[in-house]
Amino acid sequence: MSQKFVFSERREIIKQVESVSEAFKLFFDQYILTKIAEETNRYANDYINSKQDNLTSRSRVHGWKNVDTDELYTYFALQILMGVIQKPTIKSYFNKNPVIDTPIFYKTMRQDRFELINRFLHFVDNSQLQSYEGNKKLFKINPIIKHLNEKYRTLYKMGENISLDESLTLWSGR
Repeated sequence: MSQKFVFSERREIIKQVESVSEAFKLFFDQYILTKIAEETNRYANDYINSKQDNLTSRSRVHGWKNVDTDELYTYFALQILMGVIQKPTIKSYFNKNPVIDTPIFYKTMRQDRFELINRFLHFVDNSQLQSYEGNKKLFKINPIIKHLNEKYRTLYKMGENISLDESLTLWSGR
């Protein structure tokens, strides 16, 4: 039995945006960035406390400072920019060699800090895995999925006439 969806008479964009950063902040709002900051800081501190005896004195991990929402917005902006400006390694984005220089990266954030955030970025408390009842493969990103699904539902009302590309469906024919 197929499920019927009730469509509004016309599609509706709930909020108009003027810039890419406004659009990003509609979906990744202060609430979810605060949650990501809390979980990232929890994971980093748990890791440092559990590995205290095994870390070398020169380990970059000793330089960890708690991340805040503003720094996460900067981090995500650099990640998005890395999708536009493609280089072979993270180190090459922060390289100051005039031949391959991209100053926006090293002027915005230090490479060490970027790599530390990259290493400890977390969306959920790992200790909650035993009580989690959903798909275990999605546990680590479940809060993001739930948040984005709610944002998609509230920020855009789909109209009846929509188009799906065959790459979105399980189609194996010609």
